[in-house]
Amino acid sequence: MFGILLALFACTQSINVVDCLNGAGSMHLVSIKIDPEPPVHGQDCQASVEFAATKQLTTAQCQLIVKKVKIPIYRMNFDMCKALGCPLQPGNYGKNLTIPIPSYTPTGKYDLEIHCNNENKREIICAKAPVQIA
Repeated sequence: MFGILLALFACTQSINVVDCLNGAGSMHLVSIKIDPEPPVHGQDCQASVEFAATKQLTTAQCQLIVKKVKIPIYRMNFDMCKALGCPLQPGNYGKNLTIPIPSYTPTGKYDLEIHCNNENKREIICAKAPVQIA
């Protein structure tokens, strides 16, 4: 699930990712590169994701929100630690993913958001990105 999330944030060109915590989070998406750009429904998308942890990460309960014209059309909750293997020590990390884009995915512009909280319910990751599906 984490792979699908990251590929959507990205799915070779860089995607403009906005840190909505303005650097105050414990983890930051550094870059996301995808091929093809834009992703094409019915085809696989290759995503290379780089992120940095500024503090040890032991828990990350996350929610992905996909919006079309500012209306939430999809929500997915997931545990980032199950995908990455926590605890993560401070440092830089990367992940390469192959993500299928279903043929029934409508073409157009989407807005993606991810919010993750630690064990104290404090937001540690917040990122927003536009994505175009061709």
